[in-house]
Amino acid sequence: MNIFEIFCDGKGRISETNMSSILNFLLDPVRAHGFGHASLARFLMPIGYKLKNLNESNDGMTWPKSEEIELDRWIKRFSRIELTLEEDVYEVEEETKTPRKRILDSVIRFFDTKDRLCWVLAIENKISMTSASDTRQLSEEYDFLRASIQKEIPIVFVFLTPIPVYKNSEVMFNNLSLKGKDISANYVWKDILNSPCSITKIAKKLLDDEGSGIINPASSHAHLFLRSLIKFIANDFQLESAPEDSTASDNTMRLGSLDDFWSTWERDKPESYQLAKQLFEVIETSLNKYCVDTEMSNVYKLDFRPSITRLACFYRPLNQEVDLQQKRLPNRPVAIFFQGYTSKKRVQLQFERREGVSMETFRRSLTDQVRKIFDEFPPDESSSNYSTLLLQTNVDLNVVKPLLDALIKEAAQAAIG
Repeated sequence: MNIFEIFCDGKGRISETNMSSILNFLLDPVRAHGFGHASLARFLMPIGYKLKNLNESNDGMTWPKSEEIELDRWIKRFSRIELTLEEDVYEVEEETKTPRKRILDSVIRFFDTKDRLCWVLAIENKISMTSASDTRQLSEEYDFLRASIQKEIPIVFVFLTPIPVYKNSEVMFNNLSLKGKDISANYVWKDILNSPCSITKIAKKLLDDEGSGIINPASSHAHLFLRSLIKFIANDFQLESAPEDSTASDNTMRLGSLDDFWSTWERDKPESYQLAKQLFEVIETSLNKYCVDTEMSNVYKLDFRPSITRLACFYRPLNQEVDLQQKRLPNRPVAIFFQGYTSKKRVQLQFERREGVSMETFRRSLTDQVRKIFDEFPPDESSSNYSTLLLQTNVDLNVVKPLLDALIKEAAQAAIG
């Protein structure tokens, strides 16, 4: 049972405010999750090296000698930790004298034993990259908050996004003009691109540390909460099997030729074009080879469906037609995304997995050499059946190719056995 999916049944959905509330619950040391200060400590661990620099100007933030083990104790030094959800911050217009308001999703204040404010953690949360359209939002939220707090009190400003910032969200984040010793960090919900600042990775570390005795045991309810949260994040904050039409809209499934697809890519995203073409060659060669090696060439042939969003590679049965307007193509092992997480810096690939093969099961099936590559370029378990891999344009394909071969073989097995 996944409590988050229950709220998404029918036309229900979980909003950014809901997810901010869930995160606040996890980070609050006095709430009923049972992890105490450990969850907040593990949230701060990825930016520990940044927090350490604040020691020189703030006695209340004296850093422990052993960061990993003592961070829990360091958090407990603050006599009061105050969490606010959806805090209003204002700026008064000099000419009109009317206030302008922004809303910060979460603000956490840390007080010392004399009830003096030591530092402030502010979080702006996005669960969809499409909502990151107001390029002034972060700057104004930070500026308004900064104006309300004494200048000697540092602010840590966290921009929490589904994946690392890009396009509009990257502009928003880069436009932050910090003052004094204030620091910023981009956290992500998903465990993707090996980001240390991942809510999923933080949740997994909590479970691992509790299981190994590093932190005190929590309740079974806390385990279910974290496991459900990890799965819900992996499913993009929605039901794992969301209802969808069998026929896609004209917009998303506007088909074209393979040549037109690559010409559009070369024109619109020239920085990632070369890598995408190289990946396509590896995928095409490997999928054809699998068909030959398994003696399935008399049943299937490899074919492609280029649309305005992606290039789907699929095995077409020789004895029947395939409706290319179907949203879900049968026998589709791999897709190369033109829209989505692909940008000028990276290319997004999606590989199918066999039913019952989890990401961890797939990882354990790899040789030691390929497992090391997996750990360096970890795919994202975007659903129970698909693995998403994001490769930066500066990647060495010779290094990552053994992992690609393993992902493609698993996908081909899922498609045609």
